[in-house]
Amino acid sequence: MSVIWNNKYALLRKPEPLFTVLVAAAGSGKRMGNVYKPLYKIEEKEMIAYSLEVFQKSGFVKQIVVSAPNDKKEEIYDVAKKCGCTKLKCVSDGGETRAESVLGAFRAAFDKKEDITPFVAIHDAARPLVTENIINDVFFACTKYGASVAATKVRDAIKKTGKDNVVSGELDRNGLWQMQTPQAFDTDIYHTALVRAKQSGNIDAVDDASLVIAAGFKVVCVESGFANIKVTYKEDVEIAGAIIRNRAEKKEKSE
Repeated sequence: MSVIWNNKYALLRKPEPLFTVLVAAAGSGKRMGNVYKPLYKIEEKEMIAYSLEVFQKSGFVKQIVVSAPNDKKEEIYDVAKKCGCTKLKCVSDGGETRAESVLGAFRAAFDKKEDITPFVAIHDAARPLVTENIINDVFFACTKYGASVAATKVRDAIKKTGKDNVVSGELDRNGLWQMQTPQAFDTDIYHTALVRAKQSGNIDAVDDASLVIAAGFKVVCVESGFANIKVTYKEDVEIAGAIIRNRAEKKEKSE
């Protein structure tokens, strides 16, 4: 997208606390054997702690709201306290679907007029490998264009099959992106998208970018690489752990 969004933050040059981050942590973890992933430990630290720490450090983030099951709320608060996350405003009730959980977190974040921020970002607790660089790239793009998402270009050959799993065709991977989080939006744009989605019954779209696009807004993809994986299966835990160890080793060598 070449046209800069017309707003007073479009030419922002350094991070300012303009964002509220909604962390989706209400999933059931069925594909990992009904494990509650946000509290599952990777390298001796709860998965959600990694996200809380990096958003805590970000100069872009004013406040954080986590959506979680009621019986996990106290544990989430404990993790936040343990990792020094002072930006956590509250842990809101998770809904039956991810969309309902995010909507509840949105309402909890902005229950007071003085808490409303110009921008809002949504992040999956199951993506513990998000980095400060990814956050900066996505959030700067959001302030410039109004809506942006962490994503990575599809690199593998993509085939289409029928219900019998027999290949019936091939998709051109040029221009195809794999969506990630965080996904960041101007707060008014996102609120408009939520309202229109509820009116149309499309509230359970695949992700938040889909809601915003369906409402008629443009979304910019920001290349964030394959390391920003979502922990979905048990083998993903090993991959995430290896990346975390590698990052720690590089940090030690550079110090």
